[in-house]
Amino acid sequence: MGVKDSMDSYHYGLGGSELIYETHAMVHSYNILFVHLSYDNSHLIYCDSCHNSENLLGCVGMKKNKYCIFNKAYQPDEYKKLKEKIIAYAKETGEYGEFFPPQLSPFGYNETQGQVYMPFKTREEAIRAGYKWEDEATTGTFNKETLKPETIPETIDEIQDSILSEVLVCVGCNRNYRIVNNELTFYRREKIPIPRLCPECRYQKRLSLRPPRQLWHRKCMCDYKVHQNTIKHPDHSEGVCPNEFETSYSPDRPEVVYCETCYNAEVV
Repeated sequence: MGVKDSMDSYHYGLGGSELIYETHAMVHSYNILFVHLSYDNSHLIYCDSCHNSENLLGCVGMKKNKYCIFNKAYQPDEYKKLKEKIIAYAKETGEYGEFFPPQLSPFGYNETQGQVYMPFKTREEAIRAGYKWEDEATTGTFNKETLKPETIPETIDEIQDSILSEVLVCVGCNRNYRIVNNELTFYRREKIPIPRLCPECRYQKRLSLRPPRQLWHRKCMCDYKVHQNTIKHPDHSEGVCPNEFETSYSPDRPEVVYCETCYNAEVV
């Protein structure tokens, strides 16, 4: 089962969903507006963490309930009249029609994935845009390590099970971290050394390998004289390919960038 007649939502659709708008984290839901992290529901508006329920407005943390407004139950007729009255008022004040505003977030912007995909350079920029900012966003423990990075064996074959009881220290940020059993099993299977970076620094390192979330207009760099292509490509029989396109690889990067046609001709 898929998703039908839905838009502007993220992380939803498992089990089939329909009429979903401006939501996050929905499963098996129908007619859901401006709702966060709620599963197996129908006819919910502005709710958070509600499950197996129907006809809720402005509710939080409810399970197996129906005809509730602000977590209070009503008779169906009462619910319908009060819901329409509240929505009409919210439309007049301009509060209806969008997902929860950032002012209600329990997190600072720099603690969320927003700072990864659409970063603000400074705290002041985020505040001006209406977001919260956490001045002490770094979490974790420090100076609790029982094993120094230089004493950890270089190869995974030398690692003993005793490392599971050790506290390690990140060479990047000095945050403490540990190795768990399933992780150690994976490293041994894949012949991967014990990481010297904590999970957060490893995550940031992976993110740094991504191209930026920006597009540049480029020309295909396929040139038979320069790149010694192995076969002739459909869009040009000689010389330089005429195709132009948008790409996340900026012109100052070292990679050779082909159009889709030339790329597929080389790799297929």
